[in-house]
Amino acid sequence: MASQVSHGSLAARLSHLYGNIRNCFSQQDELRQLDPEMQARIASDLALSPSRLLHLSDTAADAATEMEALMRALRIDPPEVRLASPGQFRDMQVNCALCENKDACRRDLASGAITEHYVDYCSNSEELSALRAQPRFLAD
Repeated sequence: MASQVSHGSLAARLSHLYGNIRNCFSQQDELRQLDPEMQARIASDLALSPSRLLHLSDTAADAATEMEALMRALRIDPPEVRLASPGQFRDMQVNCALCENKDACRRDLASGAITEHYVDYCSNSEELSALRAQPRFLAD
C-alpha cells in the first residue's frame, strides 16, 4: 500500500509539472536552449520522449481543454479522474495537447455530436471508454 501512495504522489507531482512545464519554458523558448542532456532528463522525469516534450512545450497553455469538455460530455468526472489516476490524466492531457484532430473535436463539441464521433479520431478514446465503464468516475 505504501508504494501506491508513493506512486500516486509521484504521479500527482508529474501531472502538476505537465500543467506548468509550458509556463516555465514557453515564454522565451528556454527549453530549446537547454542542452540535449538536460532536455532528456526533464523529459524522462515527465515520462515523455525529448521530442514529445519539445513539441508539448510549443502548444498553447489551454491545448488540452477539449479533453475535459469531452469527458463531461461523456458524463465522466474530470476532477475524480485527476485525483484517482493523476498519471493517466496527465497522459491523456498530453495526447490531447498534441492532437492533430482538434478541428473535428471542436466542431463535434460545439454541435453536440461529440459522443457519437470521438471514437473515430480521439487518441484517448480507449481510455475514455475504460473510464466510462467504471462507475466511480461517472458524474452524478
